[in-house]
Amino acid sequence: PLAKERYYEAFIGYLEAKIDPTRTQQLRQCIDISQSIGAAYLECLSRLLLAAISATSAEDRGEAVAQLEIAFRLARKGGYRPLIAKGFVIRSRLSNSINEKRVSLDLSLKIAKNIGLLDLIAENFYYLGGCALSEDNLPMAREHFLQSAAIVARLAGNLPTNYRLGYL
Repeated sequence: PLAKERYYEAFIGYLEAKIDPTRTQQLRQCIDISQSIGAAYLECLSRLLLAAISATSAEDRGEAVAQLEIAFRLARKGGYRPLIAKGFVIRSRLSNSINEKRVSLDLSLKIAKNIGLLDLIAENFYYLGGCALSEDNLPMAREHFLQSAAIVARLAGNLPTNYRLGYL
């Protein structure tokens, strides 16, 4: 019962940090709780979120890389393929090289397609479009952006009408 309460406490902390990225201290507590009760999936999810948040700041880049590597280790050990795929997207954001970004995004895309994660497939196509655009490869950028938009439109088509505007 105590572990269950601690899990919910950690999960709520994760959700609150996802809504408000300034709550990194709360996210660190979530990681500590997850470790102490053996909730590896939640720990991995939380570390990925912390890496993604830290990736937006140049001074937190080292923190992002460290959290991402621990998350990859946990995800591989637990077989959490959706989290591995998400980790590659975050790794692409941390890279300064377009080639490294593309390699990470291609790996993520391959996993996402393999397990049918349409939202992650769309996200990968979007970022691949950005890579192509930065290399002035306009036809490839256009193709990736169109693929991303088509998937988002398909996902939005599954939403109730009153929520579609907020999604698109």
